[in-house]
Amino acid sequence: ADELVEKHTPHLFTLAHNDRSFPTAVQALCLLYQLLSSHQASSDRFYRALYTALLHPALPTSTKASMLLALVFKAVRDDTSDKRAAAFVKRLLQVAAHAPSGFSCGALLLISELLKVRSPLWTAILQAEAHDDDDEVFVDQPDEDGEPQQARGGKVEEEPEGPGASKPKEDSSDDE
Repeated sequence: ADELVEKHTPHLFTLAHNDRSFPTAVQALCLLYQLLSSHQASSDRFYRALYTALLHPALPTSTKASMLLALVFKAVRDDTSDKRAAAFVKRLLQVAAHAPSGFSCGALLLISELLKVRSPLWTAILQAEAHDDDDEVFVDQPDEDGEPQQARGGKVEEEPEGPGASKPKEDSSDDE
């Protein structure tokens, strides 16, 4: 049986990446999950295919959407990588933000159940956000003192006033 699984697994991955038939891709992913979980094997290739399937344009309106969400729940629940699980939660939130309300509710319910089962997942999600404060930092050319001017959040800090401070040139067309 193991030889048969090893022989046909590449074909199942080919079907899982099938862009033309989303229901076929979902069925292939479900079969791959069953095969991998029965052999106590975890495959990065499987998780990559599942992660990619979440961006398929047919997902939110497909009849197989609930099947894929159930598969995502089982796969993420059983996954040992908190980073990968956090990435799946974020991808689900991205998709849910642009999907019809029925799919969005299902995705949010799935995320809620995942967070109940895997409470450390909250930490993984929040830690990733702690390093990414949405403020952009801009550094201008050094001023006359040789120190760079820095602005946060797109707002330019006031330049020092006084002798020698450079001021922007005013438009001379307003003086008429």
